[in-house]
Amino acid sequence: MGFNQEARGSVKMAYTSIVNAIYSYSITKPRSLAVIDEKTSLTYEQFWSRIMQTAGILRSNGVGKGDFVLIESTQDTNYSVFIFAVHLLSAISIPLEEGIGEANLNQIIEETGSNYFIGKDFIKYDNLTVPFKDDFVFQTDLDVSNFNFPDPSDIAEILFSTGTTGKSKGIELNHSALVAVAENVIFGVQMKKGNVELIPSPLSHSHGLRRHYANLLAGNTVVIVKSVLNVKNFFSLIDKYSVTAIDLVPTALSIILKISKRHIGNYKERLDYMQFGTAPLNEADKVLLCELLPNTRLYNIYGSTEAGCACIIDFNEFENKINCVGKPTINSICKVVNDENEEILSSESNTGHLAFSGGMLMNRYVNDSELTEQYLINDIMHSSDIGYIDSEGFIYFLGRKDNVINIGGIKVSPEEIEQVAINYNDIDDCACISKENSLGDPRIILFVKPTKLKNFDKNELFDYLNIKLDKNKLPREIVIVDDIPRTFNGKLMRKELTNIDKAKAKQ
Repeated sequence: MGFNQEARGSVKMAYTSIVNAIYSYSITKPRSLAVIDEKTSLTYEQFWSRIMQTAGILRSNGVGKGDFVLIESTQDTNYSVFIFAVHLLSAISIPLEEGIGEANLNQIIEETGSNYFIGKDFIKYDNLTVPFKDDFVFQTDLDVSNFNFPDPSDIAEILFSTGTTGKSKGIELNHSALVAVAENVIFGVQMKKGNVELIPSPLSHSHGLRRHYANLLAGNTVVIVKSVLNVKNFFSLIDKYSVTAIDLVPTALSIILKISKRHIGNYKERLDYMQFGTAPLNEADKVLLCELLPNTRLYNIYGSTEAGCACIIDFNEFENKINCVGKPTINSICKVVNDENEEILSSESNTGHLAFSGGMLMNRYVNDSELTEQYLINDIMHSSDIGYIDSEGFIYFLGRKDNVINIGGIKVSPEEIEQVAINYNDIDDCACISKENSLGDPRIILFVKPTKLKNFDKNELFDYLNIKLDKNKLPREIVIVDDIPRTFNGKLMRKELTNIDKAKAKQ
């Protein structure tokens, strides 16, 4: 039985912070499993005990309300404990990628003024206090009394978005926003009590972290996995802990399907749902997954670090809604605006920018008031994503403003072309960019990674596209590449494609 859904925008789970929920479950369901990794499993009682012990150590090192604490992700139960120990002190967690580069770390230290670090022992900075290293042992003789839960309005964490180009941005979120995003996930996927969710997505980034929060807010169980490359281990954890749900980024799904073939289909009677995010799924992977798991809810979640889990769609139910990202989640309201940020009555022929409001929104971009004022206007997060809302309330995402190609006054979405091209049998991946010709007019260039380079015929692909696409959307050139450049979570790096094209032109 799922959780009761109340009116949109109201508080659903009766907790003001995730750490407050964990404490409650340590009393009401102490023996239930909370977090599991490949070596350790902790009940809610054990989890809460370790959070208090760790908070005691941090407090003895001087950490208090409002302090910034850098936490290197180790993708295990200890990392989860560290996050919530920081939150219990009303301090601010700053998740870091494992083995973060010196330049990125320097930028984060400079922007936040942090002087506390939790992680491995590679640290080189004299101005940082290092409370924990690899040999950390949980202590039992600390004073763990007099803890107060954070206020909903207290800053909880700062997430530095990786982005696809340029400098990363620090995104500030308070505790009420973390709860609202977690509720968006809980009610969006119709999460049931007793859910056991396998999460291999990096917990240093918003996608995996928010699914982690959602299950703990609901009193369920999280199984943390370091990587999907060991597919045998991936499936053994599903069996060992009777996993009922899985969260993946698109690249991880592709790896699992490629290595294990159709093995995921063996769990069609067990898996209640799978959820995906960060980037569009490969169309071929979607089709195969729907075939293998016909009765499993398969969710694609659309949102951003700034406005988490804003829309959701079950593509196993609505398989023919191309470019659709579903409907707003429970704490999310969507509208479409024009270039002057005025709301419009949108349609497929009258598109605009997607804008969101709701409790899940960020507070601001850290140390960047100009960028904050540009995108966060009157508590509405304005995106660069182009889309529209249809008569049934479904939201469609056509691409980012900077990526939309203007062909003779007609706006062409590269994502639409890519979704058609990826269904061609002889390619594994593809991406579009525009390139000006000698007269300054844009031309569509399609980059493809063939399944097998030998015997690949560009002309046959042209013929296929000519049947499937309008004339103004046809690529004028097809470029064969070894790989399509993407981030770790599958986001397309179009700027890199432009660089590849320039390099090829010089050859």
